[in-house]
Amino acid sequence: MIRVAGYYTDSIIDGNKGIDTIIIGEGIHSGSSVNGGEGNDIVRSDGLSKGLVINGDKGNDTIASGSASDFSAALGATITGGEGNDTIVSFTKSGEKSKIDAGVGAEVIFTVDTSASAVSKGTETIVFNAGDSVAATKATISVGTSNKLDSKFKITYGNGVDLLAGIDTSDKIDIDFDPADLVKLNNKNLTDVLASNVVYEVTGLFTASTGLFEVGKAGGTDYIYIVGGDNLTVGQVFTNSTNKFVTNDALVLSDFG
Repeated sequence: MIRVAGYYTDSIIDGNKGIDTIIIGEGIHSGSSVNGGEGNDIVRSDGLSKGLVINGDKGNDTIASGSASDFSAALGATITGGEGNDTIVSFTKSGEKSKIDAGVGAEVIFTVDTSASAVSKGTETIVFNAGDSVAATKATISVGTSNKLDSKFKITYGNGVDLLAGIDTSDKIDIDFDPADLVKLNNKNLTDVLASNVVYEVTGLFTASTGLFEVGKAGGTDYIYIVGGDNLTVGQVFTNSTNKFVTNDALVLSDFG
């Protein structure tokens, strides 16, 4: 285990190759970065850490920016997961801005706002680029007889899919185009062609333990967001698009950009 305490600037902390546990204590850390290196690392910042850059690098990393025990938060943190199936938990405070770029893999991202005020909240920007959800293309689908995206349509993400939770009105999904619209896909024809400059929403029920998404399931309050349809059909997009994620937060067009 590597434990670093105190105030420091313009510093680099490397875990290098292997499975590392790195814990950063409270302090001002402007211009400084923590690099997990190759391996399934655990990187955590405790207390009010300000200005820190955390890089998980290659591997299935667990990164926590802030602490659940006392709801302390990273102030102005930048988190990059790198290649691998990472789990990222980011705490932020009122008036502060954090940035999360999980990278390529099947990621799980939790954002937690510790602000006492419902008006002045922290802002977390989640970067979601084309190709980030390549693992989701390994999905298998089950289709009914109606040729529509209805309640008979089921998707199983055997290799995982990006999961986002805790997104609120102050947060942003940073994508690599300016979307023209957000369109709901439930009950659309499977042969309909999806535009490249539109975000699409599918409502249903997601079971994380099995990777099963049941489209239009009664009582379902989970969502698939397809970030650009790449001129694929509705029937093709679930096994061909690398630009989608699952969340239990209903998003609007202004959340993307």
